[in-house]
Amino acid sequence: LTVAFGFIIGIPGLIIWQGFSIFVGSIQAYIFIMLSMVYMSHKVADNH
Repeated sequence: LTVAFGFIIGIPGLIIWQGFSIFVGSIQAYIFIMLSMVYMSHKVADNH
């Protein structure tokens, strides 16, 4: 009974932690894409 109760109490914390992990991962992906785009645009740009 106590194990089941502890599991039920822990579920909201796991959901919040998973949401935070997804948020951090999306921020990292966005920054990586932006840095890659800037790097590639500088390499492709014509030097006048």
